[in-house]
This record gives sequence, structure tokens and C-alpha cells, in this order.
Amino acid sequence: MNPVVIVGAGPYGLSLASHLRSLNVKYRIFGKPMKPWIANMPPGMVLKSRFNATGLYDPKHSFTLKNYYREKGRVPSDMDPIETETFVDYALQFQKRFVPDLCTDMVTHIERDGSQYRVQTSGNESLIASAVVIAVGVYDFAYIPEQFNGVDKQFLTHSSQYGNVDQFRNKDVAVVGAGASAIDLAIALQNVNARVTIVTRRDAINFHFPPETTFLGKLGQVRYPSSPLGAGWRILFCAYAPSMLHRLPVATKHKMAIMYLGPAPGWSTRERAQNIETFLTTKIAGVETEGQRVRMVYERAQERASKLVDHIIVATGYRPDVNKLGFLDSSIAQSIDNIQGTPILSSRFETSSPGLYAIGPIAASSFGPIMRFVYGADFTSRVLGRHLSV
Repeated sequence: MNPVVIVGAGPYGLSLASHLRSLNVKYRIFGKPMKPWIANMPPGMVLKSRFNATGLYDPKHSFTLKNYYREKGRVPSDMDPIETETFVDYALQFQKRFVPDLCTDMVTHIERDGSQYRVQTSGNESLIASAVVIAVGVYDFAYIPEQFNGVDKQFLTHSSQYGNVDQFRNKDVAVVGAGASAIDLAIALQNVNARVTIVTRRDAINFHFPPETTFLGKLGQVRYPSSPLGAGWRILFCAYAPSMLHRLPVATKHKMAIMYLGPAPGWSTRERAQNIETFLTTKIAGVETEGQRVRMVYERAQERASKLVDHIIVATGYRPDVNKLGFLDSSIAQSIDNIQGTPILSSRFETSSPGLYAIGPIAASSFGPIMRFVYGADFTSRVLGRHLSV
């Protein structure tokens, strides 16, 4: 029998592979392990999620992040934010233990081959897959708003491109956005002595609450029940009932994926961000180049003004779209039922192209915002692992 091919080696791909391996399902997994986490996260960044929502998932939950801490002689505490570097090292250790057969070649093309799929890789391998699971994360789906169309890449980039920000040392940089990516990046820029301005349409930056504020009285616990993703009945439903959420109408699920658990900086970044210049309730009206710099024209409090900077970084999030998956043959991408580019999935994560599955953030419009968090890899791996083993 031909293998199941997993495209992507982040938390979702690695967790699923560990389940398939334990179920003796023939599989291949391709990708550089945790690549975006290693290459595209600002130095010194910490995760906003807590231990009970952060990890990779082997079938027996035998190697949790807490277990990793204990092996390293550290005491896990929700009051100590999880460093990105620590999480990456944990994930790489998970890969070595549970997915030792990972191939670091990249998938370059997938096309139909009868009722199966032909997969081409950067290592010039060609194989037939009985099923393909897309587990690529979000970095293929960086979203740049229309008002920035046409601006030379010399002056404007997306936050997904960084990593290291040393190139902006002593430069004037505007960061557009107010979510975790924007604040984490602004702090990293400040750490290399860049002169940073955060620009957002919001009237406030809504930081997560620190863990101790979730310990409410009995009445508070009834009104705002706790879950790994936060407090409140809606969030509880999203965290614990993705199968029930899947039964809702497509438009309702898509709206929930957008509206619930939106971008928000972690509580531990509040203090470090408080001294960064911030323009609230500000709309970018245009961008004009002036020599080797760029003028950002903005509207605030019914007044129009501008600011001259060396570079603009838009931290405006991601919009999953199957048509942006460059490795997927266009005939397949165009045949997939979708809502605004996001595939409509079955209760087993299957697209309308039989044998083609999609997991991770691209599945949020079918299973809810839990899919935007590594916590969702547990549910996903259990459901899809069982399905592919039949």
C-alpha cells in the first residue's frame, strides 16, 4: 500500500506522524522541523499560551512540555512565560523521539494520479501517496492590506519574514498591527535600538490577562469557566467541542474562526511594550517613497498627518487560501470547495478532493479557532490518525 504523505513538520505534522507511527500506518513526512519557528520568530520572544495548551502530542501524552522541563531540571510554572527557543528545542526533541524518519526535503508539487496523488520533492523524489495531509501552518498565507499594494519591498515587508532584526538597528521603523506578532516584533526592534512606532486602528492594545486573574470565585467560575485557551463559555466551547462546532453552518463556523480568540499580545509583553511610541485609532491612508525612505500618511482623530520612516512592517496576520499553496497543482486547488479560499472540510479533515486533507490553521473555518493554536494538534491527531488507520 502506498504511504500517507504529510506536508509540513511543525506541531501538527509531527503530532500526526507520531500517531500514524504508533498505529503502524505507512507514512512519509516532509519538511524542515519547526522551520518557521526557528527562522521567523523574533529573538527573545515568549509564547502567550500556558503549559496545558502548549505542546506536541504523542498518542500516550508521554512527552509533554512539562515533562521536558522536568528532564531539564526546571520547574514548570504558568507565571514563567515559555521562551520560543525552549519550545523549539522541546519540539525538536519530540521529533527525534517520535518521528525519527522525517525527511527534510520540501514537497514541490502534488498532482492527481488516478484516485491517488503523485508527490514530487526538492530531493528529486517522486512517489505515489494514498492520501496527502497538508500541515503547512500559516506562513504561506501572509496577508498585506490593499493600501500597501505597489509599495516596493525595499520599504515594506510582512512580519512573517523576521527572525533576526539586526538590519534595522538605529533605523526608524513603523509596525502596523496590535496583535502578538506586532508587539513581539516591536519589542525585538526596540532591543536593537530601532526607533519604533506601533500603528493600529484599535483604540487599545488588548493584552492577555496574567494567569493569576483566572482564579475566580465560584460565581466567577460559573460565568467565566476556564479552558486551556482562556476563560468564558464561548472559548470553552471552542476548546473542548471542535466536533460539535463542525456541525454548525459553514458561514457560522467561518465567522467564529475570524471573530473568536483573535490576535492579542501575551500578558508578559505589556511592561516591555509600554515605552514604545503607539498611534491608536490610526488608519494608514497611503505610503509614498522619498529617496531612500518612505512617508507613511495616516489619519487620526479626523486629522491627516504623516511620518517619515526607513521601513514599514505590516503585522496584519494571515488569511489561509488553498490557491496560495504553490506546491498544489492548480487543477486540484481550483476543485476544492472553499469559503473565501479556506477549504471546507469533512468531520475527518478531508477536503472535497478525495484523499486530500488539511490540518492546522487552514482548518479553522471548519473546526474553530482552536486550530490556530498548537493545542488543536491533539484533537486533530487523534481524529485523523484513527481515520487514516482504517
